[in-house]
Amino acid sequence: MPAVEIRPGIHWIGVNDRMTDLFEGLWPITQEGVSYNSYLISGEKTAIIDLAKSIKVDEFFSQVEEISDLSKIDYLIVNHLEPDHAGLLTTFRRLAPGATILGSAKAVGLLGKFYNITENVRAVSDGETLSWAEKS
Repeated sequence: MPAVEIRPGIHWIGVNDRMTDLFEGLWPITQEGVSYNSYLISGEKTAIIDLAKSIKVDEFFSQVEEISDLSKIDYLIVNHLEPDHAGLLTTFRRLAPGATILGSAKAVGLLGKFYNITENVRAVSDGETLSWAEKS
């Protein structure tokens, strides 16, 4: 499925998973499947909000590449670290080594423990924002 433009500079780059049998290892989803919602926001800076499960690596990164060169991603905003949304973290880090990973203080600690990612990672504070203009 191609990336979906929501509005200029904002794309849905999520993927649908129809292969996983159980959501969170508990609830059957073989009929419905599940979506991993992820977004790419581009302007003077480029950010990805959340990733996807590792089994969707090719589909996910090909959608990103439709819009932006992965090596030019400035930020990855991590809302939580469950493997269905963060399973691509080590691949992302390899493909976009210059991107700053942003998350809560707890997420920053877990990035080091779960994924051995400790560099170019920053905790954000309540109310903190990122802003940038759209590319012309």
